Amino acid sequence: MINLCEAKYSEKPYLLSKEEYEKYMSRVDLFKQQTRFSGGIIPTFITANGLQRNAYSEYIIAQITLDDLFEETP
Repeated sequence: MINLCEAKYSEKPYLLSKEEYEKYMSRVDLFKQQTRFSGGIIPTFITANGLQRNAYSEYIIAQITLDDLFEETP
């Protein structure tokens, strides 16, 4: 399994449009072709404020926000 990350910035939760989703999925396909990776891909978005829920955000398995990046661990 590998996380294939896409980073986006928006002051509000990022709205993943159909066009952006299709671009991302074509990048996933290109990655698989170029690397010959046969394992599972975990679609991952890195955003400042998360993803706004819609039909396309449901396909994004993992999300990382700024809060996640700067969270202090014990």
